[in-house]
Amino acid sequence: MKTGKIVAYICLPIFLLNGCTSSVPPARTELVLGTVCTVNLFEDGNQDLYVRIFHRLRELENTLSALLPESEISMVNDAAGTMPVQVSRDTLSVISRAKEFAELTGGKFDPTIGPLVRLWDVTNEIPQVPPPEA
Repeated sequence: MKTGKIVAYICLPIFLLNGCTSSVPPARTELVLGTVCTVNLFEDGNQDLYVRIFHRLRELENTLSALLPESEISMVNDAAGTMPVQVSRDTLSVISRAKEFAELTGGKFDPTIGPLVRLWDVTNEIPQVPPPEA
């Protein structure tokens, strides 16, 4: 009986650890959306799915980034107060949700803060207080 228990204590961890190994691709990390983005799909991961996910993230970045002059968001910002801009469903959805969150937070979340961010140049390595006339 003791021998059986000893074998079980030795073999059980080996069987359990073998169950943990698989051919799942590791997490994938890429620079997208202005930051380092890591996606880990664990047991559902495969290379094709990772490619599709990062492709979609790049589509969203190209449409929604205020830092890209050709994005829809940049076109909306450039035309603000002067003319309407036709946008995609993605852009309309994000702007609509941003307005909802602004209302829910009583303005603590403010999706219109872009001009102030640019004025204060907070993305610069050495941000500076703008001159009083600005």
